[in-house]
Amino acid sequence: MARRKSRPTYSYRCSLTEAKYRTTREAPNPGELLSVRAYYELHPDEDDRPEKVRREEAELAAQQESESAEMFDELASMAESGQS
Repeated sequence: MARRKSRPTYSYRCSLTEAKYRTTREAPNPGELLSVRAYYELHPDEDDRPEKVRREEAELAAQQESESAEMFDELASMAESGQS
């Protein structure tokens, strides 16, 4: 049986959005890595993406924000009921 070559994988996090990334190449400066979303948040004047992509990004962000708010409300109600 032939042995399969295994590639090393490297895991990184965006320093602003905390998004996780896994690559097969080692980053020269892992502390400076940014996600695409974080880059365009920092540089809105350089956002040359199509309008459709920007709209989808905004919808996704709104959805994630509402889900986070729902989870926070649920945790707050659980904590409140536990103290009563």
